[in-house]
Amino acid sequence: MKHSDVVRHLRAMLFALQRARSITKEELVNAGWPEKTVQSVLENLMPWIHGNKCPVPALVSMLDRVDDGGRIDGMDFYNLVTVATLLQPILRFLIVTIGNDPDFPEWPDIQWAKGLE
Repeated sequence: MKHSDVVRHLRAMLFALQRARSITKEELVNAGWPEKTVQSVLENLMPWIHGNKCPVPALVSMLDRVDDGGRIDGMDFYNLVTVATLLQPILRFLIVTIGNDPDFPEWPDIQWAKGLE
């Protein structure tokens, strides 16, 4: 897979996660729930989107590296696709729909760990 494709997929993933986080939180707060309660409930119900398992910090770090002229490691991409497709398939759904990335991989490819084009 080309490095440019990986960067595009990761940007879509970041956008989808950020949008999903804001939509769910805004809706509950607008429904009258206290913001602290909303955050606590969402962290427990959806740890891959709102909690400590959320990959947003890792995505930001990787994309910052690219913006500074660096490259994304194939193993890092493999790990993120594994999470989005095998551990939490809802993430792939969010990436395809909210992130508007219908080409996001359906399955991780171990070849990415050997390097990207």
